[in-house]
Amino acid sequence: MSHRMILTLSLLILTPPVLAQSEAATQEASQEIAALQARALEIAEAYASFRWRATEKNVFHGVDEDGVPVNTPDRGFVKTGFLPDEEAVGVPYQWGGFSSLEDFEKGIGQGRWAGHIPRKRSEGASRFAVGVDCSGFVARCWKLAEKQSTRSLGKLCYQLQSWGELAPGDAINRFDAHVMLFKEWVDEERTRARVYEAVTPCVLEREHDIATLETQGYHPLRYRPFDARWYETPLTFGAPTFERPSDSPRDPVWTSDGTEGVSEGWGELDGVRRDVPPGSWVRYRLLSDEPERAALFALRGLATADATELRTRIERGDEQIESVEPREADGSLFEAWLRRVAPQGQVEDLEITRGSMRNGVCEYGGRRFPARRVEAELTLAMPSGSRKLELAVSVDGLWSPEVPLDGFVSLDLHIAVLGPDGVPVQEVDQAYRLEALRVPPPSEPGD
Repeated sequence: MSHRMILTLSLLILTPPVLAQSEAATQEASQEIAALQARALEIAEAYASFRWRATEKNVFHGVDEDGVPVNTPDRGFVKTGFLPDEEAVGVPYQWGGFSSLEDFEKGIGQGRWAGHIPRKRSEGASRFAVGVDCSGFVARCWKLAEKQSTRSLGKLCYQLQSWGELAPGDAINRFDAHVMLFKEWVDEERTRARVYEAVTPCVLEREHDIATLETQGYHPLRYRPFDARWYETPLTFGAPTFERPSDSPRDPVWTSDGTEGVSEGWGELDGVRRDVPPGSWVRYRLLSDEPERAALFALRGLATADATELRTRIERGDEQIESVEPREADGSLFEAWLRRVAPQGQVEDLEITRGSMRNGVCEYGGRRFPARRVEAELTLAMPSGSRKLELAVSVDGLWSPEVPLDGFVSLDLHIAVLGPDGVPVQEVDQAYRLEALRVPPPSEPGD
């Protein structure tokens, strides 16, 4: 994907109708951006002004059953915190939190803990609390489909060249520390900003001095769909060349041909596919017992022949994440996949401890794919606050050279979060299935 400006010569020879179309597209993009900015501020204000009432059940000070120390931001722990049986304003801060307003209200009614203030950043997040942390709050304002961190937000954004460019809905981010949502300028000189942010004890609106923020290491960021540059190279997807019929089985049937695949260095699986024609795309669906996650999928494709980046869109209902990644991505395909689907987008120290590949074919959606069955055991680390989560991942996938970009027809992951003693403290299963793909025929080089 390229965001370079159209050549001056091309602009000179454009006919008036094309110019009119270009102006119309620019105006449409501006209207879309304005609507997204207004929506972000509306959501932010809803979190800051949300009125709720806690009971004693929503207060907790101790260690949860997972061994995570938890302190809710009530008046007994924070001077400005909430009091049980009194109206509170603002969704409370929860370390690692990503609650929607509906989930927060429901959780309070169910007696879940209202927020979680960690004593130190190395503490884990508690699954028994509700609320939002700073990056979870910004992700909600941008209606992102997945929780982000102050480390992963950068890959979703353009970094602004100057503080004066800040516009409503932009982020002011300090890597691995804190992020806030820009609302407006306080003064004409643009030296003070009014923001929304999730802090102790809750989401609120307040002002900051820009010079101080800059000294502290903050940077102005803009979520790509909030910027006109994102619309300069429209990403259009042609009709699929394969689509799984809705009434066909979701699990492929694989048959081995009795031969082993090359597993040393993982051969073709070593890195993201580079031989993909422009206009190619692939869509997966994440199967889940949780209805709100069942519709999650990634749609990836190349916009132009000289594209150096891949666009990824992850959707869940009306929430989505738009991001880009280098076409020449380093690392194994496993690492690329895990980096993409991981909530924080960070994968470190990945090691394949066991692996095998067997050749064969799979029947899926009425089509026969030549496919290698890939089974592997991985260990890796994923940053969380100032500590690293140690993970063990079991992989069972069917990989085909006829599937562009990622190559998988199906991919099943069993992910275990390991405690200090190496024993799993939390486990989750993820099953991805190919929904559709497109590989343009050679006669469509400009697709």
